[in-house]
Amino acid sequence: MIMAVVLSVAIMVGFQFYFGATNAPPESTKTSKIAPSTPVAPSHPSTPGTTAGGPTVLPGSPAAVNAPALPGQSTPADAAMQRSKALGAAKRVRIQSPRLTGSISLTGARFDDLTLNGYRETIKPGSPNIKLLHPIGTTNPYYANFGWVAAANSSVQAPPVNANWSANRDVLSPEIPVTLRWTSPEGVIFKMTIKLDKNYMFSVTQRVENNSSKPLTFYPYGQIARTGTPETTGFYILHEGLLGVFDGVLEETTYDEVQDARVIKRKSTGGWIGITDKYWLTALIPDQKTATNSEFRDDRQKEIDNYRVNFLEGASTVVAGGVAETTNRLFAGAKEAQLITAYRDELNISRFDLAIDWGWFEFLTKPIF
Repeated sequence: MIMAVVLSVAIMVGFQFYFGATNAPPESTKTSKIAPSTPVAPSHPSTPGTTAGGPTVLPGSPAAVNAPALPGQSTPADAAMQRSKALGAAKRVRIQSPRLTGSISLTGARFDDLTLNGYRETIKPGSPNIKLLHPIGTTNPYYANFGWVAAANSSVQAPPVNANWSANRDVLSPEIPVTLRWTSPEGVIFKMTIKLDKNYMFSVTQRVENNSSKPLTFYPYGQIARTGTPETTGFYILHEGLLGVFDGVLEETTYDEVQDARVIKRKSTGGWIGITDKYWLTALIPDQKTATNSEFRDDRQKEIDNYRVNFLEGASTVVAGGVAETTNRLFAGAKEAQLITAYRDELNISRFDLAIDWGWFEFLTKPIF
């Protein structure tokens, strides 16, 4: 078997080396392997809180092409502050579990402070634990958030990107969930119940309580934002960058590709979307039965790349006195093979095991592993 694998690899590498070198197109004719598809989701302006108009659609149906846009990212800071100072700029809910510590900012309900307790930056004893997520104001902010955007011409405001939420408790742990609350000026109540399992999976249930006298329409969304291009290994069979599964098909996009395309739009029912490093992953996991419009994008500001992956669900119309709910998930942690596969099976997440790059010989490397 070893001989067969070695010979197979030699043939493939030799073929790529010889024919790739002799038949490579001129630089002027080369194109990205992933090109933007026909637009199926809204454009997302970089200005926080900006929205674009769109029609009301039935609950659970895909968002229309001109549905409201998601809140944009914050403009990169001219001078980064210390992490401790950035964390202290907002009230927080502390995260305490055996595998994760950190906090959730009550400004914007952002998951922006996460440390992996079981992993360190180097093999030296006492080396700092891996800090996966970083708050706005630091050198390279990296965070996730969920929310709602209102339909066009809505008379009720959805929670803005920097909304100040309240919390029913100060600590989130695997045994005890936390509920965040924000009330619009019109008296409509938005709630977000956050649960954490014993590993790396957050469950986020968003709820709207319509206390007004007329029906209201909102679009649920989730997004991950990362400022700056991280240093990557550059190993040609190891993907580091943006990725997702759309209608059962894995799509991997490098940072260079999204820089060139600016925005890549996809439509899917089920699946997931995220950003991966060699060992770590942050991923948004919508309800697997819900149709969503998703994006990979780069909103470049001040010569700094601002990467974003997001999904937008179809509209939910809440009758007067009624309630609407949606539950989605956030994975933020280490790409442990058995754990990733268990999530795939237990939560029915389409092809979640492909968050780990098994290489060209997946049929062989995966069972051997």
